[in-house]
Amino acid sequence: AGQPPFTGPTAQAILARHSVDPVPSLRTVRSTVPEAVERAISKALAKVPADRFATAGEFVQALGGTASTAGPARSGSRVRPRSLVLGVASVLVALAIGRVIMRRPAGTAPPDPKLVAILPFRIAGANPELGWLREGLIDLLAIKLTGEGGLRAAEPRAVLSAWNRVAGAEGQEITPAAALEIARRLGAGRVIDGGVVGTSGHLTLTASLLTAPGGRNVARASVEGRADSLPALVDGLAVRLLSLEAGTEASRLPSLTTTSLPAIRAYLAGRTAFRRGRLDEAFNRFREATHLDSTFALAALELVHASIWKPPGLGGEDAQRGVRLARAGRARLSPGDQALLDDWTGPTPTGPELFERRLAVAKAYPDRAETWYWLGDGYFHYGMSAGLEDPLRLADEAFQRGWAIDSAGAGDSLAPERSPISAEPLIHMVEIAQLKGDTASVRRLVALGLGADSTSTADLYLRWNRAVALGDSARRAFWADSERIERGESAQITGSMEWTGAALPGSQRYLRAVDEDHLRAANLAIRHDEANNPAAAVFGRGVLALNGGRPRAAREFRDTNDTSTADLRSRILDALYWGADTSAGAEAARRLATRRDGAGVTGDEGRTRLQSLCVLATWRAAHGDYPYAGAAIRRLREARVAGLSSNDSIYLTQYADVCAALLAATRATALRLPGARATLEQADAAARTDIFVVSLAPNLVVARLAEIQGDVPLALRAVRRRAGGYGIFPWYFSTFLREEGRLAALAGDTAGAIRAYQHYLALRPNPEPDVRPEVDRVREDLARLLGEHTGT
Repeated sequence: AGQPPFTGPTAQAILARHSVDPVPSLRTVRSTVPEAVERAISKALAKVPADRFATAGEFVQALGGTASTAGPARSGSRVRPRSLVLGVASVLVALAIGRVIMRRPAGTAPPDPKLVAILPFRIAGANPELGWLREGLIDLLAIKLTGEGGLRAAEPRAVLSAWNRVAGAEGQEITPAAALEIARRLGAGRVIDGGVVGTSGHLTLTASLLTAPGGRNVARASVEGRADSLPALVDGLAVRLLSLEAGTEASRLPSLTTTSLPAIRAYLAGRTAFRRGRLDEAFNRFREATHLDSTFALAALELVHASIWKPPGLGGEDAQRGVRLARAGRARLSPGDQALLDDWTGPTPTGPELFERRLAVAKAYPDRAETWYWLGDGYFHYGMSAGLEDPLRLADEAFQRGWAIDSAGAGDSLAPERSPISAEPLIHMVEIAQLKGDTASVRRLVALGLGADSTSTADLYLRWNRAVALGDSARRAFWADSERIERGESAQITGSMEWTGAALPGSQRYLRAVDEDHLRAANLAIRHDEANNPAAAVFGRGVLALNGGRPRAAREFRDTNDTSTADLRSRILDALYWGADTSAGAEAARRLATRRDGAGVTGDEGRTRLQSLCVLATWRAAHGDYPYAGAAIRRLREARVAGLSSNDSIYLTQYADVCAALLAATRATALRLPGARATLEQADAAARTDIFVVSLAPNLVVARLAEIQGDVPLALRAVRRRAGGYGIFPWYFSTFLREEGRLAALAGDTAGAIRAYQHYLALRPNPEPDVRPEVDRVREDLARLLGEHTGT
């Protein structure tokens, strides 16, 4: 408890004194920090709760508007150990301010005279074929009003959410008083109220700019022309409104970046689908828009945006095309969109860089829901790896902040009548509610998702979550209805059960049910892959077998190519960290040692040799060959491989740094060298900094070394960080669970040990004979802990 998110070589000394020492002065590490900010941060981080601010508002007032979080780190920059301690203060400040922003009550601030709510345009006097302009003009004008011209558009999703709540039905018109109520909900000091008349051959757009809350008309403008000149019409309408209010010149307004009406219509259809949670449709329409006009940077950006939230993510061909097109048109995007593009598509960050960058974007654009969703996604997947305290709570707060924006500033955005439909956070919000045991929220959120589109790719996963929340009979009914479905979404169920144990309540009957559900879901996913992606099916069977305690079966599916250096490395690491065949690991090490590992090789071959050197040294160190490990450490710290892409080069540097740190700590601990503690601290810092280096199981190694050195609390913290992003891929998962249960019992955390052991057993209902003794020992330890826990 109280562990800072990121630390450096002196981390353990800091942690040991954290509970008794006063909060360190920020001005000792950065003299330019204002005294008011220093006092406010010191009070916010006071050790005694009564000494802290009573409310977030008091904290904001104490800051006096002078504090700011650090800006995004330079792309590709490496956090060296000497700079990690300095990073503790900056990241703590960023997290503290981020929490204040996320928890700030909505609707309490006075109206912002620069924030404008663009209402749906009235289309009663227009040909029905122009009906798409009702919502479409909100998006088109919002593109123009980014703050550079004096006014900043309120988030269109929030406007529509408020409109539908006030109007009572989609498409219903509202009174002028109701329009002002929408502005109040959004905190907007201006309203644009407009209409469309005519046909596609000749149409007229008219709009009025009103003040809120008074409703005074400060500007009225009208433009006319053909529908195929819509970009120019929107430009003209925005310019006239702004010019009438403040004399703004047209040159200060950003461009739509396209003149293609079909591309605009596809883009707007995608935006509408995304707002309503129809992610597949949104993706397809954004892709269509970029094919209609490859220079349409906004459509390319939204294609990237949609890709982030659906498999296979940014690795897909369409997503990569969107990245290329958006980058090519970056100069035509608004500053806020540029910031999101850079963060979405930037090089592989370290843990500190990831959270600093996302917090900086959210703080710079706090009224955009997607910035909070993106921050929440970072907390959800990577907060645990980076060692953040209670990352799922941080994720939930960020999702709720974005959800509140989509809910038009509603105080309780989870109330059914106030909830929006948003594709981005919905799945993770369901998962967090499931983990908290909040079955009412699970049912409500699932209903929202299925109500938006019951045929989406996520519907099976949502239905399963609802069945888990409703209980055993609902779960049985779900599988009775779903066994006929051959769809890849069942892989989401498998992954959720592997990571969470499906919120195990502890009964043996339920454990058996989880075993059955896990195997059903896994086999559904594998059968789907066998028909569509045979290689993925083979890999999935191998992972399922390793986590299930069946290493011999896994050998049939996983890393079977003796000529592949990558397969040999995986075979070694699986033997070290996943209970795989040790004789196969030894043979793989022998084969790997015969490969040339000369220095100076470039490109992919150079990367392969450096990674092979790391894995072979790790194997040999595990078997007592410390001179080889020492030589490998020197080469890893000095090695640089030319001829790689920027992202590959950054990742390889992180990989080499982590490997060298782990080898140094392993060697020093085994040989009881004087600097053993310092090397362990450096390995621990590297594991929490370079969080994407997962195949080397850095947290498992740190846990083992910390236990040898007598630091069980550090060992337990490390093993609970797992390997890889939460919910992404279960690297060495059964081993982590077994070690967590054992270490938690040693640390006196009986409840935590019970949860870990139950989860472990749920993954291993039918282990192979060689693994059965280990499983039996865990079952015996669990029975003893349960007896102690219940007093029997």
